[in-house]
Amino acid sequence: MRGLIFTSSSNTKLERAKVLGAWQTINYSEVPDWDKAVLELTGCGVDHVLDVGGAATMEKSINALRIGGTLSLVGFLSGLTIPEYDVMSLAFCRKPQQFAAVKSVTAITLSG
Repeated sequence: MRGLIFTSSSNTKLERAKVLGAWQTINYSEVPDWDKAVLELTGCGVDHVLDVGGAATMEKSINALRIGGTLSLVGFLSGLTIPEYDVMSLAFCRKPQQFAAVKSVTAITLSG
């Protein structure tokens, strides 16, 4: 049975995720093409990606999704703009033709 695929640059966090029940873990520092690794593990991509990286990781997050998958953006740690895409435009569906494979995008900003 497939389940959660957890990514981190911290092996300590990856080990903790395994203890908590993660199906697979990927260290994205050791596996820079983690999106391709997700596709290899699943065969078709994942149902849902929770992305806290923002612009720096969004393209890989989209690549890791299955057709009709959901991308949730939380925090935007690396900013809001990718050279080809404005994350806020994507979040508010102003460019749906560019992301036809994405069922929905949820943008959540956290204030501290």
